[in-house]
Amino acid sequence: MSRRDHLPDDQWLEDALRRALDEEAASVEVGEDGLDRILERTGTHEWRWGRIALAAAAVTVASGLGVAALVGGDEPVVVSPGPAAPTESVPTPTPTPTEPAPTTTPDATPAPDDGATATPAPAPPPLGDPITVPAYYATDTDAGLRLAREFRTAPEQGDPVRTAVQVMIAGPADPDYTGLWNPATRVLGVDVGAEVVEVDLSAEARQASLGSAAAEMAVQQLVYTATAAAQLDGAVRILLEGAPVDELFGHVDVREPVRRADPLAVRLLVQVNDPGEGAVVGSPVRVTGEAAAFEATVPWQVLRDGVVVEEGFTMTEDCCRLAPFSFEVELDPGTYQLVVAEDDASGGEGRPPMRDTKTFTVSPG
Repeated sequence: MSRRDHLPDDQWLEDALRRALDEEAASVEVGEDGLDRILERTGTHEWRWGRIALAAAAVTVASGLGVAALVGGDEPVVVSPGPAAPTESVPTPTPTPTEPAPTTTPDATPAPDDGATATPAPAPPPLGDPITVPAYYATDTDAGLRLAREFRTAPEQGDPVRTAVQVMIAGPADPDYTGLWNPATRVLGVDVGAEVVEVDLSAEARQASLGSAAAEMAVQQLVYTATAAAQLDGAVRILLEGAPVDELFGHVDVREPVRRADPLAVRLLVQVNDPGEGAVVGSPVRVTGEAAAFEATVPWQVLRDGVVVEEGFTMTEDCCRLAPFSFEVELDPGTYQLVVAEDDASGGEGRPPMRDTKTFTVSPG
């Protein structure tokens, strides 16, 4: 006579369920990668779970008992800063500490009302070797907000444009600059065409609260960054969650691809490229940058503990447009602040000259 003949129906069913669960649990080895291995084993031994399900169903019918299990989790999305547009040469930046790739956690996607299965956001590409990309930020001047550029080094995420835009969103290294985008925004995709760069952003991009001037500058921040990284003298089409969008921040019409505004109207007119903020360099220190300067003249100072230790002026390659400049200065080991400014053609009668500053350290030897 079998064990089944000796037990009442409900007790036999409960006993069958318990034995099936014990057998499956005994076959699972749990280590540091236990969850992954459990999921793998349960995916390859469906027949065992079939036995458990049958037993559970029988117990439910016979005795009103129910058993349910839920395993879930989110995989973290890692996000993170090529060359500039044809009119912008990319300098070889002074090495600075490699910045960790910023991370964000994907938002939970609400279930659609119609019961359809939601399409998950695309997973970011794997991180590659560090690359140097241009990223634009805002800085406040007496002429209003202006765009200032940093050359940043970060692990490549798919391509230079995606990397540059994500670095732009994450925020600047220079404390004089600021980001205008919600830092939780993720770059979902980038498509570089012959004349248009398409940038797809997550819905968090809408959550920044900006006035009209800052909103216009934020869009130009994205346009300048994406086109510079793509080496494209073109425009940027902005998508949100894969769909076209009419406006951003309640102020800016983005139904059509957006082109760069006049650099003399939106960019900081004096820009230091090298040394970068926080750089460690040797002496002589080579300084490079761009300026739109009256009579092509660019004054500069080097300060240590607030005291001017060196000063002079350099010349740009051309007057009255953003043109390259460079000079060298001998400095003892220590930490310094570099100040490069416009020449004041008004003699103090006009607006204060725009300037760019960088703090850097000269290493011994």
